[in-house]
Amino acid sequence: NIDFQSVGPTLVQSGSITSAGGNINITEALQINAPFTVSTGAGAGNISLSTIDTAGTPVALTLEAGTGDITIGNVGASITPSTFTISSANNVTTQQIFTTDTISITANNINLNGPVSTLNNVLLAGNTNLTSDVTADLGFQQTTGNIQLAGIGNTTITSNGAGSEGIVLQNVDGNESLTLLSTGGLTFGNVGATTALAQFNA
Repeated sequence: NIDFQSVGPTLVQSGSITSAGGNINITEALQINAPFTVSTGAGAGNISLSTIDTAGTPVALTLEAGTGDITIGNVGASITPSTFTISSANNVTTQQIFTTDTISITANNINLNGPVSTLNNVLLAGNTNLTSDVTADLGFQQTTGNIQLAGIGNTTITSNGAGSEGIVLQNVDGNESLTLLSTGGLTFGNVGATTALAQFNA
């Protein structure tokens, strides 16, 4: 296992933190100023991170946990990263995510427990619990899994993209209201097939 503890924000110059299946725990805030990767490999190692910001110019952040879990606090709370990618995990739990470029999350189960906003695309692959609003300036695409509305009573997904870069959903459930705002296309599968929505606006 790899554990980092400090009394203040930790400045990461560049590179990566990797383990061969062991857990990686970083309890203090991280500031990154070059593309940065945290990986436990293809095994069952977990990743636990606190707040992550960039130290200046937005740069890319990539997390990989194989069959392990990822728990992360706020991403881009003050200075946002560019791309934010989770390439593999079993369960992912996040708070707010703000980026200037694409947000891409691939996992069996995704728990988004705060607002999500990007100047580019949001790409989700996995069953997703959505508890807050999502704003994607280009497009919101859920390629696999279902979305469960589980939080604020009225969830809004906004896409300002054109054409295929609109909103693409698979199945959506939850006893809440859902509003889809898109200047591009709208594509969705079953809405309320398991649990009826309180209201659906598109």
